[in-house]
Amino acid sequence: MDKLDKFEQDIEDDILEYNTVLDTEQKRIQDIIKKSNENIILKVNKHDLEVLKKCASQEGIPYQTLLSNIIHKFVIGQ
Repeated sequence: MDKLDKFEQDIEDDILEYNTVLDTEQKRIQDIIKKSNENIILKVNKHDLEVLKKCASQEGIPYQTLLSNIIHKFVIGQ
């Protein structure tokens, strides 16, 4: 591989620094989300759960995510 000139090296350094900032920011956002969520235990009718899992599978998301979205939409009145 050819050696980078100063201009090219500066660009590569900037990209690496930018990616580090993005990774740090993404970690910070994930930490905020984790702190804002709370785990619960919920008993659900077996048939309802199977239908929920099927719907989630069709959407390509975990059923827990679908259930969380349903609850959120209910809470905000949608």
